[in-house]
Amino acid sequence: MPRLKESRLETLECAPL
Repeated sequence: MPRLKESRLETLECAPL
C-alpha cells in the first residue's frame, strides 16, 4: 500500500515543519 507513503510525503511537502 504505497498510498500511505505517498500521503506522508505529500503532507511533508505541503506543510514542511
